[in-house]
Amino acid sequence: MKERPTILHVDDDPMILRAIERMLKDNYTIQTSENVVPPDPTINLLISDWNLGFGLTAEKMIREFEAEGIPVLVYSSSFDIPNDLRQIRKGDPHKLEEALAEVLGRESQ
Repeated sequence: MKERPTILHVDDDPMILRAIERMLKDNYTIQTSENVVPPDPTINLLISDWNLGFGLTAEKMIREFEAEGIPVLVYSSSFDIPNDLRQIRKGDPHKLEEALAEVLGRESQ
């Protein structure tokens, strides 16, 4: 049996954490956090909101994960993500599984 990829999802909104976890739990091992966390080699992908409340952003965490070679998907309701981290791609937010498959190099489930 193939091991399921582990996704770390970081967002300061617990409702969003729960919603994404429900969407992905059948195909992925999901870890969640409302706070910035350090890179962990057991994580296959980081999904993070850019704005983490109280004026904090996920920039330092994202750069640390990328430096460790861990892929990152970032979402935001604003456009304040620095250009060097931005890859604007219009897409249907309901196609999250397709985006995950692309980032993880797997076929969509």
